[in-house]
Amino acid sequence: MKLLLLFFLIAFCIGGLYQLYEWLTGDKRKTKLDADFEKPSSVLSSKHTGFAVGNKSFSVTQSFNHMICLGNSGSGKTSKVLINSLLRMRGDCVFIINDPTGQLIATAPALEQAGHEVKIVNPSDIACSQYFNPFKSDHSSIQKVVTTIVNGTMPVSKDPFFNISCIKLITLLGRILLYSPPEYQNFCTVLRMLNQLNFDPTPIDRMVVATRDHNLITEYKGVAAFDSKLMTNITATGLAALSIFSNPDVARLTSHNSMNFDDFKKNNVALFFTCKIADAKFFSILSSIFYQQLWEHLMEKLPAKDDQKPVWFIMEEASLLTLNTLSQVISQVRKFNVGLILVYQDYNQLIDTYGSATARTIFNNCGIKCYMPGQSLAVSEELSKLGGVFEFEDETGTRRTRNLILPNEARETSDVILAVANRPLIKIDPPPFYMIPSMMRLIDLPPFQPKPTKIFDTPPLIQFNED
Repeated sequence: MKLLLLFFLIAFCIGGLYQLYEWLTGDKRKTKLDADFEKPSSVLSSKHTGFAVGNKSFSVTQSFNHMICLGNSGSGKTSKVLINSLLRMRGDCVFIINDPTGQLIATAPALEQAGHEVKIVNPSDIACSQYFNPFKSDHSSIQKVVTTIVNGTMPVSKDPFFNISCIKLITLLGRILLYSPPEYQNFCTVLRMLNQLNFDPTPIDRMVVATRDHNLITEYKGVAAFDSKLMTNITATGLAALSIFSNPDVARLTSHNSMNFDDFKKNNVALFFTCKIADAKFFSILSSIFYQQLWEHLMEKLPAKDDQKPVWFIMEEASLLTLNTLSQVISQVRKFNVGLILVYQDYNQLIDTYGSATARTIFNNCGIKCYMPGQSLAVSEELSKLGGVFEFEDETGTRRTRNLILPNEARETSDVILAVANRPLIKIDPPPFYMIPSMMRLIDLPPFQPKPTKIFDTPPLIQFNED
């Protein structure tokens, strides 16, 4: 009996202590369903200078957690988020802007007025374009670039043998090319070497022997021992993957470097990667390589305080890009003062490019999720779940529950819905830039005139010794 009384006394004391803890900390178990939309002012302010929605912005700290913006064509991604962000964030920072449609370059005069050095990479108009040679002078970097090229240009196959073999072969040719003068070290030359290897490998044999690199010679012998039919298939895959470098403008553009990646750490640069709309898919592999190499450079070491300016990547039409390292970069790059806006028309585009698991990793690492009007049923159902449930009394006084936002309401709303970190959903009706007088004054500045940067009429061509 005494043991039973002692047990009840201990239980009573524990219960009392827990009630005291709840009273002191306010940590009570929730007994009421009261989901509601959060006020936009809790995260957006005219005083902040991070990513913008309409005429208000997130904080810079929040923006380093990245944003993904989902919306169909005409839903307002460009006019309510991207142009607004560029105009509100301009100043002491760096912009890297993927602009395949050429709409965002309208902000260039305003960026230049704010002190940014505006640069353009435009494969469709190389006379005023910066030059970018993705060929690097070490084995690892060459292999990374070749992997991006092959994965971004060749269809996914159940049997990856030919793609893997193609990557190995092109990387090997790139390593051979490292023993040639620097002016020949570009992928246009690698393509010529691959063509030469296809019909007469003798000059390539001589190049390999001249390196006197035992490991390189051994690897080349291994490739040369392939069955002729197999070798033909591998080289055919390689020629298809590198076909973009047969384009004369691409050959010129990628034959030289006119940019120093260190400038993107220390100077207020605004770089636009643009082209004609019809060429956007064709040239997207160049921008994919550029972004990945720049990320690698920016992430070489953690910056000291004030040692690196904020670098903002504005990735319009991100579905055109194949960024093999995106899932790793997006989880780490904020530590290096880098933030991304990824723009897709639909979540399924992310899945199509990276697969379901990697797509979810990328999506979850975006701290700001911006849903434009007109979402698909699948996204609308997810928003309905995210919104939670609340209780209410109907006209008869009966207590009922319902979702904060039903799937059909999420699909039909004309508002932008924001999901920011672990906060409740936010509904906002942001004005487009053309309804904001201060932004229109900036857009109406005289158009930006890029300076001619043409360097080579044709890239230097290596001459194979046919003797």
